[in-house]
Amino acid sequence: MRQAGVLLCYMRTLLTLVAWGFGVSLTGLSAQTDLTGGFTFDGQARDYRLHLPPDAAGFGRLPLVLNLHGYASFAAQQEGYSRMNEVADTAGFAVCYPNGLNREWNVGWVFNRPTDDVGFLLALVDTLVANYGFDADRIYACGMSNGGFMSYRLACEASGTFAAIGSVTGGMVPGLRGRCEDTERVVPVMQIHGTDDPTVPFRGGLINDPIDTTVAFWARRHGVTDNLESSDIPDRADDGFTRTRYRYLSDDGGISLVEYYVVDDGLHTWPGGAGNLRGQTQDFSASAALWRFFEQHSLATVSEAVEAGFRQNLLRVWPNPLVGRELHVSPSDERRVFLLTDAVGRELLREPLPPGQTRLALPVLPKGMYLLRDETCDACLPARFVKD
Repeated sequence: MRQAGVLLCYMRTLLTLVAWGFGVSLTGLSAQTDLTGGFTFDGQARDYRLHLPPDAAGFGRLPLVLNLHGYASFAAQQEGYSRMNEVADTAGFAVCYPNGLNREWNVGWVFNRPTDDVGFLLALVDTLVANYGFDADRIYACGMSNGGFMSYRLACEASGTFAAIGSVTGGMVPGLRGRCEDTERVVPVMQIHGTDDPTVPFRGGLINDPIDTTVAFWARRHGVTDNLESSDIPDRADDGFTRTRYRYLSDDGGISLVEYYVVDDGLHTWPGGAGNLRGQTQDFSASAALWRFFEQHSLATVSEAVEAGFRQNLLRVWPNPLVGRELHVSPSDERRVFLLTDAVGRELLREPLPPGQTRLALPVLPKGMYLLRDETCDACLPARFVKD
C-alpha cells in the first residue's frame, strides 16, 4: 500500500480552541465542532475542514468520511452543498472536506497536474486518526464529480485504508479498470448518477467510462452479478424524477457490496443537496444514502484470510510527523529487522526488534523525510514518515 508523509502538521479550530500537534482529545467537545487544519505534503501546503458531531466523545471511536469536492470547487462549498454534516450529527461520524490543489484532484486525466493526491489523502487519514483517535477500520471516501473519480482511484490504490467509497456524478477514468483488477481487497462501492448528466455523461465519454460499465465492473469484482435487487424510490418531493436503486448483495443477502442509484433525467447534481438546482431531485439524500451504505462496511469485518492478504504489505508507523526520537511500528509476532534511510537512500539505522515490540529508538534526525523498511518481510513496502 502506498504510504505518505507530512512535513508540518498544525490543527486549529474555528472556535476559540487552538490545538497543535498530536493527541487532540474529543473529550469535552459537547457541541458540534468545526475545525480547520493543514500540513505541508510533497512541498505543497495542503488544508482541510473537519466536522465533528455533537457530543463526539460519547460516540466512542468515530468513523471518518472524506467528502471530496468537484473540479473547480472547494472544501467549504462541498460542505455546504452536500449537507453531509446534518447526517453526521445524527449518525455520529466525522466528515473531513479536503481541498485539492488548484481546486482539482489528480484522477489521471491528461489535463490533471501531476499531484500525488492519493499520497496526500493517505497522509491526511493518518494525521486525523492520530489526532482524534478515529476508527481506522471505518474510513470512507466519497465525492462529487471530480471527487467521485478520486474516490474510485482510492478504491483501486488504497484498498487497505478505505472500507468503502461512493461517487456522486463521478465515474472511472478510461483505463483505470485495468489497474483495479489486482487489488488484494475489493472495496464496496456506491454510484449515484443522473441519466442526463452533461458533464460526466451517463453513457461515457472522453473523461469517463459508461456508468453502467463501471457498476458492472465492481459487481463482477465482488462476484455478485447474479445477486441483484432493484426498487423504485417514491417521488416524495413531487419533482417529477424517476429514481431507481440497484443493490448487489452478498451471497448471504446480508449486506450490499455495490449500490447504484439512477435518477432518470437527472443532471450534474447532488440529490438532496442544498440549492434545489435544476435537474436535482430532493426525493432522497445522497449524503444519507452514502452513510447507510458505508455503515455496513468495516475493515474489521473482512475475513481473516483476506485481511491477512492485504495487511501483510502494510507497515504503519506513528507518530507521523515524528516528534522526538521514538517511533512506533505495527506489531508482529515475529522478530524483525528494520532499516532506516533518508530520502536519498543513505542508511541511518539497522535495528532488530523482538516479537511483540513496537518501539524503535532512533538517532537524532534533522527535519526531512525518511523511509523505514522491514528487511525480514520481502513483500512489505517501506513506510514514509517525516521529522518535523
